[in-house]
Amino acid sequence: MSVGAWFLSPKGENQVLWRSSLILAFSCCYLMWAITFLAQLNPLIEPRRSDLRAAFIHE
Repeated sequence: MSVGAWFLSPKGENQVLWRSSLILAFSCCYLMWAITFLAQLNPLIEPRRSDLRAAFIHE
């Protein structure tokens, strides 16, 4: 996507601003996706089930 933004940005005096803004936006979106995806691999808070008996709950 960033390569496309580099080549398809509108020509003119604001081309550098367009390129920088689009590449920064794509980078931030990818970084947010990556952090969200990786956070699911090792969650900090484990889910608790309310339908288990007290004998099976390990606290």
